[in-house]
Amino acid sequence: LTTSENRRVEYVFAAEACTANVRTPDRGDATDSIEPIAWAGDDLTIGFDANLVLAALHAVGTAQVQLACHGSRGAMVLTPVDPKTPEVWRAIVMPRLATGAV
Repeated sequence: LTTSENRRVEYVFAAEACTANVRTPDRGDATDSIEPIAWAGDDLTIGFDANLVLAALHAVGTAQVQLACHGSRGAMVLTPVDPKTPEVWRAIVMPRLATGAV
């Protein structure tokens, strides 16, 4: 549901799930969750550009990734999780500030 004008997706990380929320005036609202996840720490709500997150996830090429978020204004670090392949790189995605939509 994201558009070229609004590619911001709000992610809510919690112990039980990661929920993605998007709100666009012309296309409506959407929510999707991934569960279970292994989240350590307090619940965190943070927004990112959907295209940047998808590009980072696509580059991982593994079924699982490890995400590390450093606060609601810090970068999200994506690291591939594959027991056969040692960690050789990390993708960093900076958060997107709220623009009034989600």
